Amino acid sequence: MITSSIRVYCSASFSLCSNSKIHLHTSAARLKRREQPEPPPRELDLLRYDMRDLRKSPKPALYLGLDGLVPFVSPPLLMGVTEIYFPELAYAQLAYGASNWSFLGGAH
Repeated sequence: MITSSIRVYCSASFSLCSNSKIHLHTSAARLKRREQPEPPPRELDLLRYDMRDLRKSPKPALYLGLDGLVPFVSPPLLMGVTEIYFPELAYAQLAYGASNWSFLGGAH
């Protein structure tokens, strides 16, 4: 007696008989992976986008990057607090800025 779960298939072109089911793949098209749409290009807005991502950066790199601001901030801060102009500090700051600018130009 042949049950409904087992069917015998014989092919005339092949001399092979099989006692197995034929399984069809019937997944819904909505479940298939689709390509994600490309996000629109974002504007170059430093305060809105890039400053928010600063928290995700590695801490040693962030600290070393912020330490690079000390030579640019400290002479004007010192001259502003003491209300005394130091020409040597102003010249040193200009020389430091020019050397940084030249290194950035070489890296470009």
